[in-house]
Amino acid sequence: MCIDYRLRFLDSYLFKNTIPEEAISKINALEKEHGIYLSGFKIVAPSKTFDLESYDDPLLFVPIGNNYYYLIHKWGNDVSVVRKWKYKPIKNIEHFLVFSLLVSILIAVITPETNLSKQVPMASAIVFLFAFKSVIAVALYYFFMMGKNFNSEIWNREFKEN
Repeated sequence: MCIDYRLRFLDSYLFKNTIPEEAISKINALEKEHGIYLSGFKIVAPSKTFDLESYDDPLLFVPIGNNYYYLIHKWGNDVSVVRKWKYKPIKNIEHFLVFSLLVSILIAVITPETNLSKQVPMASAIVFLFAFKSVIAVALYYFFMMGKNFNSEIWNREFKEN
């Protein structure tokens, strides 16, 4: 889920923002209802909320054993269909290549034909190859210049505490 939505699943003490009072009330209610003390909380949120002090919309979990976690509280809309599809092309290298291929096909299809392209054999294939090369180059340039990475790489990245 975190890779699909470009989120991180880290310990709550690494979260830089405040946890809402409603979530704390739910924790207290769970502790009272079951007669236990909960600890080891985890938060699912965008990686920038662990690095920066900007508000975003996380999910709060508590471990229940055997690598299972119980969702205590969700605030915001990080787990939405729009977010999932927005980050689908950069989920991993395979999705990126398929997305680039589809965009290149679209560019090749909408490129108008000229008299020259009617005379050149396989003109649409040549346009497709140039479009594919251009889409890949622009996307990778953006990735490297903005310091971006694929979702799977962000998920596996070690978090460094300040």
